[in-house]
This record gives sequence, C-alpha cells and structure tokens, in this order.
Amino acid sequence: YDLYNSIIPGFSIDEINRYAAEMIPENGRTVTVLYPEGADVPDRDRILQIAESGPGMNVQAYVDDSLDQELVSDVPEKGSIVSRTSYDEIGTELWHLSNGADVIIKNTDFKEDEILFSAFSRGGLSLHPDSEFVSGQYATLLETLSGLGDFNSVQLEKRLAGLSIRLSPYIGNNTEGLTGSFSPDETETFMQMLYLYFTYPVFDGKANDNLKERLESLIENRKADPMNEYRDRINEIMTRDDYRSRPLDSERLQGLTAQTAGQVYRSRFSGADDFIFVFTGNIDRPAIEAACAQWLSAVPSGIAGEQPRDRGVRPPNGIVSDTVYRGIDPQSRVRISFSTPLGKWTPDAELQIQTAAQVMETLMRESLREDLGGTYHISVKPSVMREPWPSASVNIEFGCDPERTGELSAKVFEIINLVASGSLEEQYIVRQEQQNRRSYEKDVEENQFWLNHLREAFGYGDDPVDILTPEKFDEKISRESIIEAVKTYMDPAEYVIVVLKPESAN
Repeated sequence: YDLYNSIIPGFSIDEINRYAAEMIPENGRTVTVLYPEGADVPDRDRILQIAESGPGMNVQAYVDDSLDQELVSDVPEKGSIVSRTSYDEIGTELWHLSNGADVIIKNTDFKEDEILFSAFSRGGLSLHPDSEFVSGQYATLLETLSGLGDFNSVQLEKRLAGLSIRLSPYIGNNTEGLTGSFSPDETETFMQMLYLYFTYPVFDGKANDNLKERLESLIENRKADPMNEYRDRINEIMTRDDYRSRPLDSERLQGLTAQTAGQVYRSRFSGADDFIFVFTGNIDRPAIEAACAQWLSAVPSGIAGEQPRDRGVRPPNGIVSDTVYRGIDPQSRVRISFSTPLGKWTPDAELQIQTAAQVMETLMRESLREDLGGTYHISVKPSVMREPWPSASVNIEFGCDPERTGELSAKVFEIINLVASGSLEEQYIVRQEQQNRRSYEKDVEENQFWLNHLREAFGYGDDPVDILTPEKFDEKISRESIIEAVKTYMDPAEYVIVVLKPESAN
C-alpha cells in the first residue's frame, strides 16, 4: 500500500495516453473475428475499415451518477404500527401495521452484526395457469437481473457495495416471499429495498433475452449428464407426467417473456396484507419501528386470505418399477419412493414421519453399507406437504454396483418389513432422543432456527409458543410410534422404484 501511494500519484494522464499509443501501434496488428456458423460475416475491407476507425471516434467519458442517487426517489406517506401482541415465553412480538401486514420481531444476542429476515405468503404459482408457469418460474430471477426501482442491476450492485445486505424474492408452487439478512446499522436501506421489491420491480426485455440464452445453454448441457434423465424419469412417474414437473426444453422456454413474468410477479407481490414479515437477530428497536412505519406500512394492502390451489397432481397407485439405461460409467442409482395421503396435516404426524426416516436411515446404513459393503452412502429423506394436498413421502436412495441393484433393493424392503413387524431395538429410539437433544441445544441459540419456526408458526396460524423441546420429543416418540409410522408411511404395496444403469447393462 505504501509502495502504491509512492508511485501512482507520480503518473500523469499524458504519460498514460502516450503509453496507450505505444501499446496499440498502427502497424503489425492482427484482427481476429469469431462468428457462429451461418452468420453474415463482413468482408476483409469492411473489417479493416472498422478496425481503423477507432482514432476518429468521438468517445464521451462515462458518467455514473447512480452512487449519488437515493434508492427511493419518491418517499411514500408514512403508515403506523396499529397494535402489538407480546409472546413473552419466547421473547417475541407481533406488530400489526396500518396496511394489514404482520411483523414478527425476536431480538437476540447470538450475533452482534446479524439480522435475518423472511417474508411469507401462501398461494404461489398454483394460482396461475400453465400458460404463465414458465415465466412465473423465472420471474424473480429475471427481476434480479433487470434491476430495482430507478437502478439497473449493475447500478444497484454499485449502490450497495460495501454493505452486507442480502435480499431476494422467490415464488414457489404454493408460496411466495423474500429472504434476506443485514446488519443493525443497515436497517433503513434494507427496508427501502423491501419497499421497492413490492412497489417498483423491473422486468427488462434485454435481460429476458440474455436469460433465455443462458437457459438455452443449460438445456443443451444437461443432456450430457445421465443423472438428469434419471431425475426427469422419476418426476415423470411420480407426477404422472404433470406439465409443470417436466424439464425445461427449448419449446417451453419460448413461453418466458418479460411481460408475463412481470404480471405473475406483481400478482404475487401485489400487497403486504397477505404477508407476514419476520425479523430475528440483534435488532435496533427504534430503527426497525421507524422503518416499518415509513416503508413497510407504505406497501399497498393487496389481496388477503389467498390459499394455494390443489391442482390434482397425485403419485401413481400400486407398485411402479422402471429402469433408465444411460451413461457409460459402471455405476447405478436406486430410488425407492413411498407416498401416503395424510387426510389432515398435524405436527405430530410430521414428527413421526421425520423421526421414522432418521431411524430407518441408520438401520439401512448399518446393513447396506457397513455389513454388506454395497454402497458408500444411503439416504432416507422424508417430505411432508402441508397444503394444498396434505401428504407424506419417504425417498430412499443409494448408489451401487449395477450387478447389486436387485440384491440391495431387496435388503431395503427386508429391513422395512422387519421394523413393521415389530423388530426394532430400543437403542435406536434412545439414539434419536439424544440426537434431538443435541440439535435443540445448538439450534435454539441460532437466529435461523427462530426465523424458520416463527415463519411457519405465524404463516400457518400455529401456536408460536409450542416449541418442540427435548422433553416434548421424548413424550411423543417411542418404539411403538416409530413402528407404526414405518407401517403407515412405507407400505410395500405402494411405491415407485426407478433404477439408473449404464447403457452397457441393457
């Protein structure tokens, strides 16, 4: 740094210009032109003319005034915090704003410079027709590439340089929202950005064209990976070839337009009345109160009470088996998927499903990996859909030698049948109780844990004080409850198995 300061001030603009002239001499140049096949390429004389036109060009110095510009050019009329509700047991407050939005505040001292944020609303792309799906799927990415308010994406990046602010919108199948983080001294700027994401999103046509070019390249590249075809086949079977679960291809990509993406985005973020806004961390209380009144209360009210629509997508009935022959590597992949309707979602049902999956993963790892040496890694992943169609799925997946797919798959069902018939040692339940206790003691001191819990509780109208403590876990989980969960959610008469094998095995 000292060397830099001693040398750079001695350079003059004339010296730099003279050096530039020496670096680009008039003689001895080679001009190389790269172009795609079939392009209209200029002839040699035209190329030379272009190359020699540089010295005569009148180039204006670039002036970037975005750094001096306010994020929000027109300050909205201030709203207010209408009411406050305290949840003293968990150190949390609910503020109801004048525009109908609910703000959840939990102040912590876990990290001095961290505030985590999440906005959550229900509905998502389920409320839009198939004709808008692709544009809606990429709407938030296109908005990010286009800019925000009066700033394009490059200007916004410069404007936020040096700040720790992170804020991104998302639109899922059944929900939409924003996630982010910031430091306590960045509260005002963060809330201004949040206001702009609701009121002044940008959808640029050129950014849309660039995004489509990038996606077209991804479409071509993904064909080279056998795992993609394997995953696509699983989705095709599990959703009965539902349109929205199909992989993106060139034909579907044509449906992505900046206009439709903007329409879907503005519909999902039409106002704050349907959202809950959660802040956890080292919150500057006066700053967050003032910012909520000035910026968050100024977001239009929008439509309240939206619910995701059940589009009727269901897994197949009975047993479905399929094999994908793709690739040359001598390795296979096996995926066994169980799906079960819940009738009605309950937190106890979700807990039993998740814990049963953890127990089964331990049992299968001990057997398939440690005893049989058949796989390096096996996973048992549960997934619970709360709405619009309450259901549970358990996906068992492992890689292995192509010659052992049948043997190891049979072993998986042998373990399931043993547990379902009552063959489960108490030590596995004790192990899960111990693991849950360790996880709870760590998680409860993390802002992310509280962000997730409060978003789910307030977003779905659950009791936010009802925390799954180790004591409650031990009361709800038992050897008998896990056996019953395995019998219910891993039915050997209802599953889908898809195997990936190399082409040589066909």
